[in-house]
Amino acid sequence: MSGEPQQPAVGGQEACRACGDALAVDAKFCDGCGARVLSDEEHYELTQRLEPQMAKGRTWIGAIAILYVLGGVVLYLMNEEISVLVVNFVLAAIQAGLWLWSKRSLLPAAITALVLYVSIQLLNAVLEPESIARGMLVKILFLLALGRAIQAGIEARRLTGARA
Repeated sequence: MSGEPQQPAVGGQEACRACGDALAVDAKFCDGCGARVLSDEEHYELTQRLEPQMAKGRTWIGAIAILYVLGGVVLYLMNEEISVLVVNFVLAAIQAGLWLWSKRSLLPAAITALVLYVSIQLLNAVLEPESIARGMLVKILFLLALGRAIQAGIEARRLTGARA
């Protein structure tokens, strides 16, 4: 951002809503991140339409973090293996980081959360085949929720015209 004052761009904005960079006069897209500059009315309509679905996606990403913690504690109490607790807490910390990231950029955070979740489930299936059937309903719900979060992120990118 330069030190000189910027005149409002399209919709009266002085800064990009996506990245915070200053916008040039009559900018249609942000030079910093490529996001389309929306009028206040367009931004409001977009937010009202997509935010509920995006919030659900962020919630599920956070729920996975919580379940890693709970699962780790339960498995530790059953087996008294500290390694199980440590692994689950590390996964919970990673998932919590993805949850924080999803507040700024849902699409890459949701894709990363999905890849991590599927990878962990595949690893569990290889190491412990009987784990495949355990918690099947929760696994399906997580996959569907993360899929919806990805769809919401894609739709938001499409509507805002972001390049990144």
